[in-house]
Amino acid sequence: MIFKIKERLILLQILPTQGSLSEMVEIMDLAKQLKLNDEEKNSVSFNEDSKGNIKTSGSFVTGDVVVIGNSKEEKSFGIVIYGDVNGDGVINKLDAANILSHYYGYISLTGVYKVAADVNKNGEINKLDAASILSHYYGYVRISQ
Repeated sequence: MIFKIKERLILLQILPTQGSLSEMVEIMDLAKQLKLNDEEKNSVSFNEDSKGNIKTSGSFVTGDVVVIGNSKEEKSFGIVIYGDVNGDGVINKLDAANILSHYYGYISLTGVYKVAADVNKNGEINKLDAASILSHYYGYVRISQ
């Protein structure tokens, strides 16, 4: 698992089913590198799912939250898996349908779900993003995380 931090988001470069919580050691290593303040070492205090419940098993999905902090300060980072628009941990036709619903104005994607919908990372959510999800779903291409 490889990840990077960008604007309070942890962008996972994994397949959704590969990001198990047993691999939190890598995020803990990241926590030690982040500078929340100079006096204390950082640690991962807990991991939440998209509903705010503490998550102790399973896989990462879009909308999960990792909190990194120490006794003086903490920061929350939303998990984004490009293509997992509805946060169920699976990239499929439902995610493409959510993108099209957003594109045509029937729903409004926000937060990490909106970031996950911009599959081609061009700053726009449109039919090309939905097509990329379908291409991924049918096995023609892999979505780049």
